[in-house]
Parts: sequence; structure tokens; C-alpha cells
Amino acid sequence: MMMLSRQTDDLKASAGPFFIGRVLRIYPAIFSTIAIFVGLFLLTGMSLGPAEVYTTRNVMANALLLRTDINGVMWSLQTEMIAAPLIFLLYWSWRRWGAVALVLPALILLGLSFSGQWSGTPGKGVSLGNLYSFVSGMIACAYGRKIVARLPRPALSLALAVAGFALSRPLLGWWSNWSVIFETAFADFISALIAYGVPLRKGRLMAVARYFGRISFSFYLLHPLVLIALWNMPELLAKAVNAGVSPITLALASFAFSVLVITPLAHMQHTAVERPGVRLGHAMAWRLRSKLQPAAVQRG
Repeated sequence: MMMLSRQTDDLKASAGPFFIGRVLRIYPAIFSTIAIFVGLFLLTGMSLGPAEVYTTRNVMANALLLRTDINGVMWSLQTEMIAAPLIFLLYWSWRRWGAVALVLPALILLGLSFSGQWSGTPGKGVSLGNLYSFVSGMIACAYGRKIVARLPRPALSLALAVAGFALSRPLLGWWSNWSVIFETAFADFISALIAYGVPLRKGRLMAVARYFGRISFSFYLLHPLVLIALWNMPELLAKAVNAGVSPITLALASFAFSVLVITPLAHMQHTAVERPGVRLGHAMAWRLRSKLQPAAVQRG
């Protein structure tokens, strides 16, 4: 939404730059990630799924987000690309009709999320159940500053929101749709508080948070590589449990191992793939706008 707000006020002229930006922000890292997964499979035979998913046709389908059976976490990016036209249309509807243009679709999509046919199963086909989260994020962006400005103690609100986010699944059920809805609401509130209310821009902790925020997309895409490694050592994990190592300790050790291994890979992909893709998107969008602006002036 902020990307659209920085563009021209002309609906038609903003469409090209917006969609070019989304494609070149997302797909280069997807291509790179799929190449890594395919390379790992060809060299070691290890994967998250059966060998049948590595046919040429299916690899191409995964790279285009038509399927997500090579790296299961890509189902959310499939949903994000589906959401891109919705975000574009709702932004311009909001510019014309105000809050109702965001609130009403959010409520409709929220209701649809309880439908099994609409939601589907993440990673198996197209899942539309979380589309409402993109609209709620737009609401947080559009009205977060006003809401946060009215809070007497933003820091306390942030602490409560973080606690609410962490407790949503334990209290409402790990697989409950309501837990996901509350997680989304708390996440949007946390984002608004950090963006507009609580000054957390200084200190080493925030520097680390900003760093992982920058590489988070690649980290998200690549972290299943550690799952592949863990799933291929069941005997070793079983021996550790039998020797008295608690599952919680193993989980924490696996988390630390994942961060240590994936962080440098995510950094390299962010630097060598994501950033050049974003720069290319900006350049192409600038050229497109420069061609459209004279035509818009002539019509005016």
C-alpha cells in the first residue's frame, strides 16, 4: 500500500510499476531457491518430498508458483501473488470511497476463511484462506498512525500485543482458524505500533532486528533446507532422546542450528538476487512512468 501511495495519482499509470515491482521483488528469490533445492536433490538425493516432484515440468511449475510441492512454504507466496491484484484494486477503491472499501472486503474474506473449500490446504493447491490478512495489513497501514496516536502508553500496548500474539495458539488452539485471525490482528497492531508509536530505532537489539528484517524473505524461503537435514537423521535424533536429551532441548538446538546455517545463505541471496531484482524493478517502473507521463499530460 505504501508502494502505491508513492506512485502517481493516475490509476492506469500506477498499474504497470506496481505489478512489475511485485514480480521482480518476489520471483528472482523464488527462482534462486528452487535452483538450490533442485541442486541439493541432484547432488544428494535429499528433499522435502518424493523424487517425482523434480521432473522438469514440475520444477518449472514450482518456479512459477503454479505448484508448491518442492518447497512447501512457498504456498504463502502463491497467495501473495494472487493478492496483488486485490491490493491494487482495494487501494484505489479506498482512495475513492474511504474506510468502507477496506473494512467490508476484510469482513467478507474473514468469513470465507471458515470455508474449507475457500481456504483449501496450504501447500496442496491454492489456499485463499489468509487473503483477509493482506486487507487487514492495508487497514493497519492506512489508519495505524491515527490509532496509535490515541494510545496513552504505546510501549505497554506493544508488550500486550506481543503477549497476545504469542498466546493466541496456546489459548485458542494450534490449528484453530480463530488463532490465525487473532495472530493476524496482533501482528498488524505490532507493526503499526513499531512504525508509528514506539521509538525502537536505536540500540544493538534493533540493529539485529532490522538486519533479519532485511533478509527475512530469503531466510523464510531457505530455512526448510535445515528441515531436510533433520528429516534425514531420524536415528540420530532418536538416540539423543533415548539418551535423555529432552525434545525441548533438541528443538532449541535445531533452532539455533537453523539460524547459524541459514543466515549466511539468506544474506547472500538477499545481496546477490533480491536487491538486484528490486533495483531492476525500480528501473523498469521509472522507464514506464516516464513514457506514460507525457501521454497523461497530453490528455490533461
